[in-house]
Amino acid sequence: MNKDAVRMIVEQDVEHLDEFLNYHGITKGNLHLFLVEPFEIFVDPDDLETSPRNMWVILQESNNIHDGFAIVYDTLKNSWGVSEHVSNDEYVMVIGAETLKEALEGM
Repeated sequence: MNKDAVRMIVEQDVEHLDEFLNYHGITKGNLHLFLVEPFEIFVDPDDLETSPRNMWVILQESNNIHDGFAIVYDTLKNSWGVSEHVSNDEYVMVIGAETLKEALEGM
């Protein structure tokens, strides 16, 4: 899957997104300020079932990927998650979610 395909998935999910509760100040009205051009990072899903792998960052809490949380799209499981930078270029998924809304609310 390439970034254009991921972008289409994000656009479709955002279009159908209901209101959501996010403790980091992200709302449906300002969501566009946090969405980024999709790019891959190597993430440990921390699920004891699958190996670390590339996932697509679609939203960043901060302009710096090393600060705050990011929402990622996992093409292997066709699911979403919240990842956190732990050190160097290492990231871990701290919340898994079936939908973008669940990831936004779990952030």
